[in-house]
Amino acid sequence: LLRTPQPVAMVSLRCIALAIAARALTCTSEDLASALSEDNECEKGTCSFNALQLKGTESSAYQANITDVMTCCARCGHGFCSPQSGSCHPSKSKPYYKDCSQIAHEASKGCSIHEERIAELWETCASQANRKCGSCGIFNAMTTPGKHGGGCHGVVYVGEKVVPKEPCSGAEGITLANAARFNGVFSCAAQKDHNSPTMAHIMNPWMARTQHHLHVIVKPLDSRGLRLASRLEKVTGCMPGQWHNAHWACHYSKARLYEHMPPVFSEVMDMASTGAMGKLVTNPSGEQTLASVGISVLFICGGKPVVLATGDGHGGCSVEHAMT
Repeated sequence: LLRTPQPVAMVSLRCIALAIAARALTCTSEDLASALSEDNECEKGTCSFNALQLKGTESSAYQANITDVMTCCARCGHGFCSPQSGSCHPSKSKPYYKDCSQIAHEASKGCSIHEERIAELWETCASQANRKCGSCGIFNAMTTPGKHGGGCHGVVYVGEKVVPKEPCSGAEGITLANAARFNGVFSCAAQKDHNSPTMAHIMNPWMARTQHHLHVIVKPLDSRGLRLASRLEKVTGCMPGQWHNAHWACHYSKARLYEHMPPVFSEVMDMASTGAMGKLVTNPSGEQTLASVGISVLFICGGKPVVLATGDGHGGCSVEHAMT
């Protein structure tokens, strides 16, 4: 397993973690409650400040932001850090401020990789190293009485999230070989709200989420989301059958309308494997994955599903907060 090197400033953060986080190294009830009660996926333009690149290499832009956050948290202790300015704050007055106590707590358990703060990037939440991380909250909720309910064959509803029972580490767990096994997740998400034209069904890319287990979020569209739906009607011409450039939100954006709910992961994987979404992230086995791709499904044109694939080539472009 290839491990991602940690910034030097993480040493100071671990010292803080040992001092302020004398807590059990297991997934706590607070972790489960957080996974259920709020999405807290990354705000557009403020995510990926902790994003480490594949196979131990890091982009200079991401590394600068990682250092800022870690250095800031080493000073802030129990406070909050702005990943944009590197300054400390006594409260989370901005949604993108980072909670240094939470970061320290997760680091004390060995959970520090990516925005979600996971221990072993390429392992699922079924692994012992990852299962103790707060970012495996929804995975643990599947087996916790009272924390889940309903779903479809092989798929469970955990609050607003729709998750597969089979362990899968998010978008980076989807490959050409296994995409068909997880197509039911999007289908089940659409069934949850009866294909509502006012709802979004979203999977964020790997650097723009707070939970490590594969999940589709089901949320109401806001006014921007409703405008997006209208835009996609124009982009596709309400004619199913081919992928179109959507020119929306991220560097790469493709939209395709279907008559009926398609096998979403398989369709997007087939399209992305042609290079239409940039160079795809490969896993340690050399397989292309959907790590850098976000997927949204809306219902437009009188109830037809449109699949919107978005990405920046790295995995840090989340559109969740641009439509909900």
